[in-house]
Amino acid sequence: MHAARTTLFSAALLLSACATASSPSPADPTAEVDAFLSELHVAPASAADFTAYCEASHQRLTALRGQLEEPGPNTIEGAFAPFDAIYKLGSSTYGEANLVTETNPNAEIRAAAEACQQRLSNFFTEVGLSRPIYDRLNAIDAGAADSDTRFALTRALEDYRRAGVDRDDATRARITALQNEITEISLAFARNIREDVDEVTFRSAADLHGLPADYIAAHRPGADGLIHVNTNTPDVFPVMNYATREETRRRVYIAYRNRAYPQNEAVLHTLLERRYELARILG
Repeated sequence: MHAARTTLFSAALLLSACATASSPSPADPTAEVDAFLSELHVAPASAADFTAYCEASHQRLTALRGQLEEPGPNTIEGAFAPFDAIYKLGSSTYGEANLVTETNPNAEIRAAAEACQQRLSNFFTEVGLSRPIYDRLNAIDAGAADSDTRFALTRALEDYRRAGVDRDDATRARITALQNEITEISLAFARNIREDVDEVTFRSAADLHGLPADYIAAHRPGADGLIHVNTNTPDVFPVMNYATREETRRRVYIAYRNRAYPQNEAVLHTLLERRYELARILG
């Protein structure tokens, strides 16, 4: 995620630390969130399963956002706690989606998790530019709160202003469009790297000197008489950690670092252009 939403996450996580220091009340908005998050979803059985999980999370997030955008008590318990619950649930779901996207061997499941990332990122952009939520947080009198909570609230309000919540409607609309496009481009950039698997070939097992026996056993010469090492992480990192030949490490490292080149060059230029425009708008 980009910096604006990441800083909002930081403030919310600070509040989580403050909130857990005291006993939760029956009306604690995090209670349902905690129950929902009690089970991890990092090994879904199918794309449909993860999509259903993402939908369930999004529905809860939307409900929490709706409650927070309605008039209510502008207090730590009445406004900042629901705000924290939104980011606690959203950041956890996003983290699970990111892990599934980067690690699951099934392409359809990875695509479902990536779609979830885009959906959640768009949601956080909207929350981060929500004037009703900002106004409620800004109206909180935190004078009686502990120093950690006051700091977290101050950070949240600063992040809102830095994200452009106090700009006019047209500017906020452009910021929203840019943030959503930046997320889409960033996901494409990561996808290109993840899906681009190259190989480095070696002529002799001596080139793999220093590697564990099980690694060497799993990399016997192929029909062409060459040893094939691919650029997936399980192949690359043992080479970088254990191979004694510098040339072996160099060749694998270069191949690993050049994944998705040159196709990502144009993607990167577009991403930088959108980020530059966003930076200019936000000052």
